[in-house]
Amino acid sequence: MDLQICTHIKRLVFALLVLLPATILAGANSWSLASPDGRCSISVSLSTNGSLSYEVSRAGKSAVLTSPLGLRCDGQSFETALTFQRAGSVEKRREVYELFAGVMPHVDHALNHRTLVFRNANDAPIAIDLAASDEGVAFRYRFTEQANDIRVVQAELTGFSIPTDARGWLQPYHAAGPYTPAYEDFYFNVSPGEPPPDSRAKAMGWAFPALFNIPNAATWVLLTESGTDGTYCACHLDPDSTGGLYRIAYSLPDEHTHGQTTYVSANPHSTLPWTMPWRVIVLGKSASDIATATFVTDLAPTSRIADTSWIKPGRASWAWWSY
Repeated sequence: MDLQICTHIKRLVFALLVLLPATILAGANSWSLASPDGRCSISVSLSTNGSLSYEVSRAGKSAVLTSPLGLRCDGQSFETALTFQRAGSVEKRREVYELFAGVMPHVDHALNHRTLVFRNANDAPIAIDLAASDEGVAFRYRFTEQANDIRVVQAELTGFSIPTDARGWLQPYHAAGPYTPAYEDFYFNVSPGEPPPDSRAKAMGWAFPALFNIPNAATWVLLTESGTDGTYCACHLDPDSTGGLYRIAYSLPDEHTHGQTTYVSANPHSTLPWTMPWRVIVLGKSASDIATATFVTDLAPTSRIADTSWIKPGRASWAWWSY
């Protein structure tokens, strides 16, 4: 009996020794962050060719499948051949502020943050900040170097891979015209992969925010952005969502005030350091969870207006013919 026990123990130890390197290897190129309640999580992975991707889950079920990350800049590429430099520890922060309207005028939310740093083939660093709340997850790119030279982002490779059995509610993004782009179209109930319809104008993509119901995950997902400033254009989603992959798209070159001419490129550009907008994925069990979430404002920078007593929200109207 003792001999049999010893034999089993030896076999178990041998199996662990064989499997342990594979286990370490599987987790060596993946980093995750979970919300304070543990239900919402985001995981970033580095592939063998040095490209980055991420996944999002809620309550242990996939809400956003493996999706691409990366930037293509003038003179620098952060698409492939990236190497891992470091992963910061999880930082716990509280967002406490007042809203003038909505179902939650006083906000007091806990968020977890973590930063991952990678380097490209030229040894240039790129940081990816992660944020996780009980209402969703988010990420953003950040260049930490000090430089007076202008860096231009030629393309953002960020995508959102939505399961093809999901249902979406999306608004077409209009081509430029005398009165467009304009966020005045209907939201269409579509399946991932369907092209945007030419409803009130020619469609050039889908507008933010984009809402999806993921039945297999029993989860609602809202895609949007937060923290956009003058160094980065407001974005939308590319019209091609083949296979359920929605990609970030920039403002079109001919988008400008009617009758005006601009010589400024639509591509984001800035000196360094440079912090880019959050890509926000709001998660909820129901549509009402999405409607009442404050995750977008939780991530936004603190208001620069010290005295807000003069701001009085209320009813407003606007008529296009008055201009």
